[in-house]
Amino acid sequence: DVLKFGKASTITVVDRIKSLLPVTQRSIPPGIDLTVIQDQSTYVRNAIKGVIFEAVTAACLTAIMILFFLGSWRSTLIVAVSIPLSIMTSIIALYALGETINIQSLGGLALAVGILVDDATVEIENVHRNMGEGKNILQAIIDAASQVAAPAFMASVSICIVFVPIFFLSGAASALFRPLALAVIFAILASYLLSRTLVPTMVHYMLKGEVELYQGGEEVSLEKRRKEGGLWALNAWVETKFNKFRDGYARVLRTAMKHRTPVMVLAFVFVAGSLILIPAIGQDFFPTVDAGQFRLHIRLPAGTRLESSELVFGEVER
Repeated sequence: DVLKFGKASTITVVDRIKSLLPVTQRSIPPGIDLTVIQDQSTYVRNAIKGVIFEAVTAACLTAIMILFFLGSWRSTLIVAVSIPLSIMTSIIALYALGETINIQSLGGLALAVGILVDDATVEIENVHRNMGEGKNILQAIIDAASQVAAPAFMASVSICIVFVPIFFLSGAASALFRPLALAVIFAILASYLLSRTLVPTMVHYMLKGEVELYQGGEEVSLEKRRKEGGLWALNAWVETKFNKFRDGYARVLRTAMKHRTPVMVLAFVFVAGSLILIPAIGQDFFPTVDAGQFRLHIRLPAGTRLESSELVFGEVER
């Protein structure tokens, strides 16, 4: 077993050890082979791949959503840029605090990816709404930013507050979950700051050519986008369907407001029913993880001859 110090990089240590194995193999007696039976860097490499997969998935899904609802590839590009920038800002903050890239911090970044798209998406959508009211691009950006600044800030802070109790933990629990909390908090705050600064700037430079399509009211704007064809026509069709869905939801909401007591009773029954399941789901200090390997321990009776033990192990290996 080769152990590393706490601040050392798992991947670096493992790579250097593997590079030394051929040299070590040449210096030992013939007939003895060196084989790696356990590699802790596999977990870290998989975590890195997981973060990349989450980021790419979030970017693709966000792109599809924005193309459907806004019809603008430029808006899609703006949101896609804000995701890696937020992650990199979080990594810089983690470095400044002496944290490392590990499974927990990477897990926090993967968790934050799904949230990072919100600020930029809300900002851009509100800019389009303001352009639809007949405003020029600069005024639409200023008004849109001021309208969503406070709600977006409260939403970001509310998410960050969820992780505050982790900082009151001590011992192993603190060491395990503190990097995760820090990664999420820094990424979310960075996303909010970018949505207040970089996103409006990119909108100002990239969406000037789309202002005309949103002028003249909702019906006129939809007709302009249908005539443009391509993604704009698809966007107009999606918006028409969504408006019908929105009107249906408004009717359901009005009905719920008229029958408040049954709605509250149903919500209470749902919450109470979920609490009944708590004893059935069990409790663990750390979730079960598929490490991609298993260990087999074999114990023979005391006094078993070495030759007999070798035969038993040979059978197990086969």
